Amino acid sequence: MIAGATGTGKSVCINAILLSLLYQNSPEDLGLVLVDPKRVELSFYKNIPHLLAPVVVEPSRAVRVLEWAVKEMSDRLRLLEEAGSKDITSYNEKVSKGKIREIEDKETKTYHHEPFPKMPYIVIVIDEMADLMITQGKQVEKLIVRLAQLARAVGIHLIISTQKPSVEAITSLIKSNINTRIAFRVSNNMDSRIILDKSGAEKLLGRGDMLYSSVESMNLKRIQGVYVSEKEVEKGTDFYIKQANRNGFVRDDSLSQSLEEDINQPPVKGGLFDQGKEERDELFETAKQLILEKRRASTVFLQKELEIGRAHVWTPVTEYDI
Repeated sequence: MIAGATGTGKSVCINAILLSLLYQNSPEDLGLVLVDPKRVELSFYKNIPHLLAPVVVEPSRAVRVLEWAVKEMSDRLRLLEEAGSKDITSYNEKVSKGKIREIEDKETKTYHHEPFPKMPYIVIVIDEMADLMITQGKQVEKLIVRLAQLARAVGIHLIISTQKPSVEAITSLIKSNINTRIAFRVSNNMDSRIILDKSGAEKLLGRGDMLYSSVESMNLKRIQGVYVSEKEVEKGTDFYIKQANRNGFVRDDSLSQSLEEDINQPPVKGGLFDQGKEERDELFETAKQLILEKRRASTVFLQKELEIGRAHVWTPVTEYDI
């Protein structure tokens, strides 16, 4: 989790992390999914071979990315169980040694053998968390918490950032499940406590000056972040694009295909804020039927008929009631 005010080094930090990942991992070992609601921060990476799908700029599609990640996480956990591995590192070691899996054909009721598929690491970067939480808050929070709890073992990692460190964007559930946090300079003590649960970020100097919190250390570490210019980012991404073209690399694996299929699904009927029938209140159908029968609708009417939304009046017990 990366948070801080505008102009303090947040975007430069994300670029430095992404370039470090590109330097150390080939497209076969790493897949990137970039979510950029502002449309300008991550545009440098739009043609790199590591991308599993084009840069996502719409909030509704960003939710589908997280849903796909949860589904992919579940599939990978089943593969780990089948292979007898506890994490992606031991799993890929067994794959490199030629471990074979047995698959049953349900139609012919026969078995055939094939090698376990290799698991590339997946890194999902969400550049502006606050915009996403405003439009799809409850759904996004559940998906992020689910990924933060279980996805690390199967090589799926999240990098989320926001320039508005509010309790609506960084909820207590998200904070309790994401322990590695970076705070750049913020405007006040309250913002620092929202990000780090401690004060101090309001006293930073800016320009890459950060406080780092992780599971390994209980104390905050003050670090000066590296500076990566836009020209350096362009040079790095251009190199990987040319290298992929020179080697004839084309990403057409099942991983990117499944992601693009999920992202390109038609929007849910009812608009951006429709959460589906399963998200409705349990009394919704009862209230709808009551309104149709009585042919009237008001807050007071529903409160009286359904006995909701009203404070209960408790009468004290006296000696005459006993």
